[in-house]
Amino acid sequence: MYLRRWTLLSVAIGIAAGLGALALILGIDLFTRVFLGTIAGYTPPSAGGETVHTLSTIVIERPWLIPVSTTLGGLASGLIVTKLADQYADII
Repeated sequence: MYLRRWTLLSVAIGIAAGLGALALILGIDLFTRVFLGTIAGYTPPSAGGETVHTLSTIVIERPWLIPVSTTLGGLASGLIVTKLADQYADII
């Protein structure tokens, strides 16, 4: 009984952690496409080995919007952290 309970608990924690990591990766990809791709017209290079980019193939349509879009992303993430930290501060 003791081993079964800890096994079920560890499986549940593993599934929750895996889904949380997947949500984080997909969220980063989404916000990168929205803030940098749509607003600034910049597509960052892929991770090494996925595609080959040279400096001549990287085109930034509106380079002056990169600081604006990254600032908006930072403000949005700060707002999310502030709201969630206030809600879950009592749990930790």
